Amino acid sequence: MLYIFNENIVYDDAQCSLTNCKSYDSILLPATASRLLSLFIRYQGSTLTREEILNCVWDEYGYKASNNTLTQYVSLIRKNFQLLGETADIIITIPRTGFVMNKDVEVKMIEPGAEKQDLLLPDTRSFSDDFLADTVEQGMSLTETNTDTGTEEDSTTSITKNSKRLVWFHGLNALSLIMFLLICYHIQLKTNEMKVSRVYQVGTIDSCPVYMFFRSAHELLPVRLTLTEKIARESIPCLPGSFYISQQEDSLIFDEAGRLFISRCSYQAGNKKKLSSCKSVYSHE
Repeated sequence: MLYIFNENIVYDDAQCSLTNCKSYDSILLPATASRLLSLFIRYQGSTLTREEILNCVWDEYGYKASNNTLTQYVSLIRKNFQLLGETADIIITIPRTGFVMNKDVEVKMIEPGAEKQDLLLPDTRSFSDDFLADTVEQGMSLTETNTDTGTEEDSTTSITKNSKRLVWFHGLNALSLIMFLLICYHIQLKTNEMKVSRVYQVGTIDSCPVYMFFRSAHELLPVRLTLTEKIARESIPCLPGSFYISQQEDSLIFDEAGRLFISRCSYQAGNKKKLSSCKSVYSHE
């Protein structure tokens, strides 16, 4: 399900992600934080006690957590919204009781059939549809025009029949050419399509920069870098002209259990626009 906060931040509970509608910056939430945020959305405006939250988010899934862990996850959700540009106080602390999602925050649930790209990116489909419709219409118009021309009466029956055949022949050729061009255009679009991901530098290991795919709270960066550095030094040490791309679950920080991915990539000699190779390590602790 998709939810949009204050027409600014899109929350995808299936992907456990928060995305800014304007800048397209995205942050991946750990599964526990995603369950916690979904619970707050479900009971927006109602105060949830700490015991209720711990039971719904942890106990029912076979995990145990303390009040301190709950506070850390609430803080993580708040900071991630702030990192994506949301200024409103999303979750309010009720002293000695629990938490409540701010009832003044506008939360819209998007219909199940909607795609997140429709909320974030300009609609380019209308261009394609109009292009196809106009081109086919022109092709049909050309065929009809040539057919009408071919039906004009001539001085002899044989010339009339030959003219009709010639017009139909050219009309079909024109339509076939248009369809061929449309297919080539579609293939060219698919061929040139390239997926691009934004990365964020979180530090360095020796001379190698370390990047992540999602922005992180600043106070968590040293811990993330330490986790990455430990695996890197053991398995894929820094090489000249290389860099690291790493991603780890926040549960590694809070619960000391989770998954970590790190890849060391090397540039081609004298060319920092092309890669020569990448070596990756996946760890599940």
